[in-house]
Amino acid sequence: MVTYAATDIIPMRSFVYQWRITDAQWNALSNELLAHIVPLTPERSEQIGHQGRAFRQEQLPPKSTTYYQIVSQCSLAPINSADNENIQRWFQKLPINHKETVYVNWGDNVAIVTEWHTFTNVWFSLWYPFDAVEVFDDTLSWAALFGPEEIATFIMKRSLR
Repeated sequence: MVTYAATDIIPMRSFVYQWRITDAQWNALSNELLAHIVPLTPERSEQIGHQGRAFRQEQLPPKSTTYYQIVSQCSLAPINSADNENIQRWFQKLPINHKETVYVNWGDNVAIVTEWHTFTNVWFSLWYPFDAVEVFDDTLSWAALFGPEEIATFIMKRSLR
């Protein structure tokens, strides 16, 4: 199970990728949205990062493993404005409650906590095509893996029978 405490939170100004979501040159999110993005300390991010990277089993692109299976994939390659609509439809089809707390991991000791609906509203500011990002729940029962190629992969734990 993944958890964090108040002592694991750092100010937004200390978040390595804060420029992606606070700088008007890139995408300055509203204060309302920023309030739902909680950056974590490098120490806590490192621990979360180990769990996030385990979803990939050191294989890029992700593959089904003994414990997880690929459920669906979606292209993230931006061709036209309809692509964001396709990606949003893909997000909506995933079996994730829109209010569910999720962890977003970039590796390199950088992670945040947010809600699924916040992530899906601002994913294009949090993920860049060269990033390998894992988004997962606190029970580690599923993950949405973004990149490093322009594809998103949704995986879930295999059922034990």
